[in-house]
Amino acid sequence: MSQPTPSVTAIVAVRNGAPTIGACLDAIAGQSHRVTTILVIDDASTDETPTLVRERRDARIELIALTDNVGPAEARNRALPRLRTECFWIVDADCVPRPDCLAALCATLSADPAIGIVGGPNPQNTRTVTYAAAAFDFSNRYLVDPAAPPTDVPYVVGANMLVRRAVTDQVGDYDPALRIAEDFDLCVRARQAGWRVVFEPRAVSEHRHPRTSVGNYLQYQYKIGRYGCRFRLKHRAAVPFGRWYPTTPTRAVLLAPAYVTMALGRIVVKNVTVGAVGPLLRYFPLIALGQCFVVAGIVRGLGDLDSR
Repeated sequence: MSQPTPSVTAIVAVRNGAPTIGACLDAIAGQSHRVTTILVIDDASTDETPTLVRERRDARIELIALTDNVGPAEARNRALPRLRTECFWIVDADCVPRPDCLAALCATLSADPAIGIVGGPNPQNTRTVTYAAAAFDFSNRYLVDPAAPPTDVPYVVGANMLVRRAVTDQVGDYDPALRIAEDFDLCVRARQAGWRVVFEPRAVSEHRHPRTSVGNYLQYQYKIGRYGCRFRLKHRAAVPFGRWYPTTPTRAVLLAPAYVTMALGRIVVKNVTVGAVGPLLRYFPLIALGQCFVVAGIVRGLGDLDSR
């Protein structure tokens, strides 16, 4: 039996988000399922982001201005004690949710009290997307038919994620040591505690991230490897390839061919399953190169951990 639709606080952690923060807040404010509060945590921006937020005329918007850059996980943690609603909706500052995005997330969450986290897709605008940004979507995100049913998944992307407050009450807040994959970490801990994590394809939020060039894409893939290795080592038994994940830079180098092959295989299977064969073939060369940069990042990340 479905539950009443929940009350929701939107949480937007932002650092130097001046180009997109206005459109993001407008989209959140205009949701068909009204949010109670919009908490904006400025993570020590050096641009005009705090000023732009203060100039908003929506009384629901509250700004938390941090003086030190603490990363997205800890920035969101600073907002959680202020919650007065049943759920919180994480929206990245470079995302623009469609008007019915939150309503779709809430409908799915309300369908089963065991569902603790629901996430939706964050596609690029197909009219403006670059080759590199599209490759990022095909290699890192769920791209599915919007008509497909909600599906249980290992984790959802934190750029568009609705969470029951009861989940963090039980499993704890975001891990501040993770400056990447902190959303995946929360999902894994929620599933380990018995909660369902569900992907809702109808809950679309356009992602306007800055990975507009091949260089940006490869740089970010390297970052995924360098900092994501901490997440994978933390959850070896709960993530793809976790049991075979290397623990030293030398092992990472030796296992690099196998890792790239398995990672590419997973990307291919995921996108072929949803019928995205043509686009996948188009972007595959850059995706393959990107996975090599992920491995280079893993080698560096394991080296960072070894040197501590």
